[in-house]
Amino acid sequence: MNLALQQEQPRQNYEVTVCLKSNGSLVDGVGIHVKDTNAEMGYVLNFKKYG
Repeated sequence: MNLALQQEQPRQNYEVTVCLKSNGSLVDGVGIHVKDTNAEMGYVLNFKKYG
C-alpha cells in the first residue's frame, strides 16, 4: 500500500488487501481510483490460494 495516498485531500485513491484469517497471509488486493465523477477499480487475485 502506498501510505502517501492516504494523506490526499480530498482522497482519490483507496487500496484494500484481503488476508486469510487463519494465518494472516495476503490473498488478494483491490484498488479504487476516483477522479471527478469517474472511478476505476482494479484487483489482484492469488490463484494459488483458491486451488
